[in-house]
Amino acid sequence: METPILIGLSRQMLMKRQLSVIANNIANASTVGFKSENMMFSEHLAEAGKNEKISFVRGSGIIRDRSMGELVDTANSLDLAISGRGYFSVENRFGVRYKRNGHFRMDELRQIVNSDGHPVLSENEQPIELRPNDREVTISKNGDVSTESGKIGKIQVFNFQNENLLRRMSNGLYLSPLPPEVSESPVVLQGKLEQSNVETITEVTKMIELVRAYESASRLIEGEHDRERRAIQTLTKMN
Repeated sequence: METPILIGLSRQMLMKRQLSVIANNIANASTVGFKSENMMFSEHLAEAGKNEKISFVRGSGIIRDRSMGELVDTANSLDLAISGRGYFSVENRFGVRYKRNGHFRMDELRQIVNSDGHPVLSENEQPIELRPNDREVTISKNGDVSTESGKIGKIQVFNFQNENLLRRMSNGLYLSPLPPEVSESPVVLQGKLEQSNVETITEVTKMIELVRAYESASRLIEGEHDRERRAIQTLTKMN
């Protein structure tokens, strides 16, 4: 197989991966707390012969856009948004996970949980449980949870030195390979939710450009294949 075909195929493989990332962004344009992602690329030089190298493009990872999404007011006193950096922590059957989505509720045990019923963890890594007579819940900017009977806990906010190391799981959860750091000055906003930071028009434009580039690479491969076929036919007739 000739070099132009190899280059074209490697380009198409990366564009398929990039298309999956863009499609996932668009699919989550209305997901609370979702952060859009983009692929990173680097040059890879391969030996092609004596003193010759071929330049390929290689995907070097995915980078997450950590910019804030729009904040919207809700009528739920347990809806929370983090202004700036930070993640809430919840515990599911696999362990502690982290999330930006602060759409919480109270379950039948009167614990503050997320949409999937996983308890939100306090500063002592325990669920926050409301007392039987508690009705009004107030959550301060530093995460203190209080009711008519006083403070009942504190919603802990965590930071990570390198947020791109966070592994995205299902339902807006993240798994960290490294221990988190407790946020020293979190800004928790009660009665608000952070929307996705995906710019739909931008992502659709990127998708259209990518599809066109993919088609261009396909034409390059087809053209190179036809050139090789004609060359083989010509050489065969000469022999």
